Amino acid sequence: MGRRLDAINMMLDAIGEAQVSSLENTSGNLDLAAALRKLQQQCEQLQEEGWYFNTEERTLSPDVNGEIELPENIVRVDSTGVDYYRDVIERGGRLYDKENNTFVFDRPVQCEIVLMLDFESLPAAPRRYVELLAASKFITNTTGDSAQLNVILEDLKQAKINLDQADSASADGNILELNNELSRRRSV
Repeated sequence: MGRRLDAINMMLDAIGEAQVSSLENTSGNLDLAAALRKLQQQCEQLQEEGWYFNTEERTLSPDVNGEIELPENIVRVDSTGVDYYRDVIERGGRLYDKENNTFVFDRPVQCEIVLMLDFESLPAAPRRYVELLAASKFITNTTGDSAQLNVILEDLKQAKINLDQADSASADGNILELNNELSRRRSV
């Protein structure tokens, strides 16, 4: 809760509001409630893209009924590797085979999944980027203080650079593995 509280207090401070000691009770504090919503919105929006910190390769196995339950915090799923050409999606918390119109699988499926993490679980670079992006939008929606907004926007530029560098640095593959088409051909 400390990281989220720090982010919210930075946002409140940016519009000249008093900091809070807890995020438990937002009733009566419209700025606090708005800051919390904005932080959550930006956290979700960033993660929907799929980044190094919330994208995983997994082999998903069917249960005794042949169905594959997906994690509750899944944003997106796509088949990869030897299963690349399978047309699968998330539907109702389960993996669905669009080509065969079924939830039933006769074997495990290699997938890339994108997960939605809470703000506290984000690594430093994406957390800072979300914090500053939320602050910039929060300032714009509340006070419109252009001087404070300009300071945040300058920090936001550097935070985006840091996020992109962290994303690039985490790529463990070589150029052949990073190129999807070549990667698919190698695994077939």
